[in-house]
Amino acid sequence: MHRINGWNRLAIVLCIAWVLGALVIAATEYTTSDNGWFVVVGPPVGSVLSGNQLTLPNGRTINLQTGSSAAPWAIDWSANPGVPVTRTIRVVHLRTTLLFPFFCWLFVAVLCKVGQWVKAGFRTGA
Repeated sequence: MHRINGWNRLAIVLCIAWVLGALVIAATEYTTSDNGWFVVVGPPVGSVLSGNQLTLPNGRTINLQTGSSAAPWAIDWSANPGVPVTRTIRVVHLRTTLLFPFFCWLFVAVLCKVGQWVKAGFRTGA
């Protein structure tokens, strides 16, 4: 069986710490009422925004207090108390953040193997 060297053990510990940290941040964002990297707060799915008017999936219409026509991500939904808000996890952000250390580790491992291969080529004189 192949033994894991110290650098690989360190990488495993750092990857686990990264994943746990990202999950804690995502859970914290999910419990707060603000937008974050992993969570977005907005109206229910199926709502239609046209100008300053929001039509909910059940057909109810709400006039928003935005001052002017704004993009949905630029609206402060907490300033509109009549709008029911939902928290949605940004799966792409979460997945990318969780896989980032693995790809870094893979990149460094491949880089080390290429370096060993080049070094062996100089050593043999081939």
